[in-house]
Amino acid sequence: MYKETTHISASLPKELVDRLDALAAQIERDRAWVLEHALEHYLASEGAELQEEAAGLAELQAGEFSELDDVLKKASTLIEHAEIKRSRRAG
Repeated sequence: MYKETTHISASLPKELVDRLDALAAQIERDRAWVLEHALEHYLASEGAELQEEAAGLAELQAGEFSELDDVLKKASTLIEHAEIKRSRRAG
């Protein structure tokens, strides 16, 4: 399967590149493969959290927010439904 690629250039600390190269050698992959997978993992976890936080801040700045009581009520309802489903599965 072919993926469209784009060339990028970055300056990184030598120690980090040495660790990257060592890992690539150990798993018999090239540097680009390791970087691609590391970036995918970062963007799916910490990167996604940062985007959610930025979106939340933008909503607050635009005056779009919910009252804490409403949020807590919704969270309580979600937890209650999850517990019901879990207890049904447990038998």
